[in-house]
Amino acid sequence: MNKDILNVILVMLIALGILAPIASNDFMPNITDFANHSGLIAQAKKSLFSGDFPLRVASWQHNGYQYPEFQFYSPLPFTISAIVYGLFVSFNVYLALKVMYWLILVFAGIYTYRMGCLITRTKEIGILMAVSYILSPYFLINILARSAFTEAFAQGLIPFCLFYSFKF
Repeated sequence: MNKDILNVILVMLIALGILAPIASNDFMPNITDFANHSGLIAQAKKSLFSGDFPLRVASWQHNGYQYPEFQFYSPLPFTISAIVYGLFVSFNVYLALKVMYWLILVFAGIYTYRMGCLITRTKEIGILMAVSYILSPYFLINILARSAFTEAFAQGLIPFCLFYSFKF
């Protein structure tokens, strides 16, 4: 099997291991942002599938007064998570949030791996860079301790932006 595929599988498994503390689909940690972001994903799904694109308002928030929540938070992470929630895991919004965290970690790991391979021309250093990036303390704090969804999403985009900036 190709070494790149094995390294991507390794990144996927490590990302799955990172999310082990929040593995239960029945128990949500006692951190308020897990509930807040799960609620926003549910509202984003309702808005997106009723024709609101780009996302602007959270229709259930503040007694249904069409609060412009997605103009204050980044609408892109909630749009993607609404698609994941609506099409793939529509039975559990908290699972959709965890799938998004997993996708963020895998995306960041793959592009950090590609960046490492581009800079050093060795796959070993590329996978070492990828693993050390997705295991960095600030990334783990954003996901597991703070449940900072939009911040983790932005942090997951950094390797993508660096890779293509460096490549061009």
